Amino acid sequence: MAFKTVSSLDADTAISLGKPDAKGKTTKSIEGYYLGFRTTTNSYGDSNLHVFQTPQGNVGVWGSTNMDQKLKNVKPGTMTRVTANGLAPKKPGKNPMKLFEVAVDEDNTIEVSNADTSLPGDEHEEEQDYGADDEHEEESEFEPDFVASRTGKSAAERKAEVEAMLKSRKAK
Repeated sequence: MAFKTVSSLDADTAISLGKPDAKGKTTKSIEGYYLGFRTTTNSYGDSNLHVFQTPQGNVGVWGSTNMDQKLKNVKPGTMTRVTANGLAPKKPGKNPMKLFEVAVDEDNTIEVSNADTSLPGDEHEEEQDYGADDEHEEESEFEPDFVASRTGKSAAERKAEVEAMLKSRKAK
């Protein structure tokens, strides 16, 4: 019997697509290998944090109904791009739904072990206040500051691995 390492759904940082961060910058899309999601409980109820392996490290993206529905059909390990596409027309008495486009490259995958999506202690994921959607129009490429991962590899090591994988996939 051989042991197999279980992938971690730890994120170096968490973002909300289409919403300004604390610095007023808005990230409209993310691209990386989709690792899966974990559900956390906060003051608003249950929220899904979708984790992507990117050249900058593991990035958690807070889900919404539209994003969650689309990502549930994506196989972990698949190169995936999620783009915020604004809001659906508002219905009377309801909040408008956030819309996302999810695109996958099924020929560009990595192997991902099954990860435990309900680890003890994860229910208190730190949230950030992003302010109102319409107050900021500045857009930026994804470039937040990352912290060291709890997975044993530094962000620089994971970044080098992902860049090497991306280069080898493009060369084929």
